[in-house]
Amino acid sequence: MKLSFRSQVLSLISIVYLSIILTSMTALAREPKAIEPRVDENGIITYDYPGYFYDYSWLSQKKIKQEADLEGYSALSLDLLRNAIFAVHGRRFVTPTLQNYFNSQPWYKPRYQPNKFPARLLTPIEKHNVDMILRYQKRTGLRYF
Repeated sequence: MKLSFRSQVLSLISIVYLSIILTSMTALAREPKAIEPRVDENGIITYDYPGYFYDYSWLSQKKIKQEADLEGYSALSLDLLRNAIFAVHGRRFVTPTLQNYFNSQPWYKPRYQPNKFPARLLTPIEKHNVDMILRYQKRTGLRYF
């Protein structure tokens, strides 16, 4: 059965459109820095993609090898990366904006007051990453909170 010219054109457009969508999704998955958080007018940390949740799990699994790996992140992103390491273990936050942000994460279970957080919960990889991010933030002045 032969498709009409119109059907062929619509099929081709659909394939191209689907290809663009898949390419965009792949790029976003490969480049977490491409999606930047922002603080809205109500003091809420948000992303421009509804329902988007950044996957912080890599911070517990892989060491940041060099400060150059942190280039391109905004001050806000760096603060979120560093604090997510603590949030994974249930640390609460003094800064309401941070606390509200982590409260919105499906994996976050607040357990410890900031001054009672047991640092022993951090793995060697997590300690390394916290130190690396903090050192980079101090050197560059990229602190949001």
